[in-house]
Amino acid sequence: MTEQLTLDKIVEIARQVIDDPSVGPQDNFFEAGGDSLDVLELCTQIENATGVEIPMEAVWDAENFESLAAALAERLPAPLSQ
Repeated sequence: MTEQLTLDKIVEIARQVIDDPSVGPQDNFFEAGGDSLDVLELCTQIENATGVEIPMEAVWDAENFESLAAALAERLPAPLSQ
C-alpha cells in the first residue's frame, strides 16, 4: 500500500467516523469534529483496513491526515522485491 493509498483510506475512514463527507487530507482530526472516543474507532478501522496497528497517540500528534498517513506508511511492511 502506497502512502497515497494510505492517505485516501484514512480520509475515507475519517469521513465515516466523524460523519462529515467534507473532511480532507489537510484537516486535523479534532478540528474536523473528531473526539477522544472517535480516536479509538478511527484507529480500529485503520488497523482493520491496513492490517497495521496505529497508536492513538499518532492521531493526537498528527497535524492533519497527511501527517497521519505518513506516520502509518512508516509502519507498513516494505513491499517484497522480485
